[in-house]
Amino acid sequence: MRVRTGVIIVFCMGCMFAACSGNAGEMPEDFSLSFAWNTGSLPPKHRYEYVITIGPGEQGELDYTSGYGGPEDANRWTAPFSLTEQEMASLFQYLQVENMIRSNWNTGRGLIGGSTTSLIIQAYGKEYRVPSISELEDNDRSTAESAMDVIRGYVPESIWNEMEERQRMFEANYQD
Repeated sequence: MRVRTGVIIVFCMGCMFAACSGNAGEMPEDFSLSFAWNTGSLPPKHRYEYVITIGPGEQGELDYTSGYGGPEDANRWTAPFSLTEQEMASLFQYLQVENMIRSNWNTGRGLIGGSTTSLIIQAYGKEYRVPSISELEDNDRSTAESAMDVIRGYVPESIWNEMEERQRMFEANYQD
């Protein structure tokens, strides 16, 4: 009888936990992210930045700018790409498993002179901001860098090749 009562209590607690956790594990309809990276402080000839936007839905975009240009810069280039429903679900699951969908990050003394990043994840009606890798402590930095590499992997290689070629041309034609 005690075993049966214990099983019932554990089962009920499990049901209550599942009810309280909402859709944990299931990709929400509003899932999207924006990942920005730049070279950091370099002479304009060698500096560039890009923003990868994914979702909501099965679309993505890479927005590249060479130098220190802004949104209206002639050197700005945008390339759309698409993801499958399975790729979106896999990306969301990865971010969950790696504990990227959270608000509490361990920051420390900022690194000076390196690239800077921004990662904003939208899910369940909330926005989760990951501080720049230059501000994160080692463990969180490693987790964030790995996630950023995974995100980069969803951009087709042909887009990366085009971006690199555009940067080579920008540097070759740059005039002080």
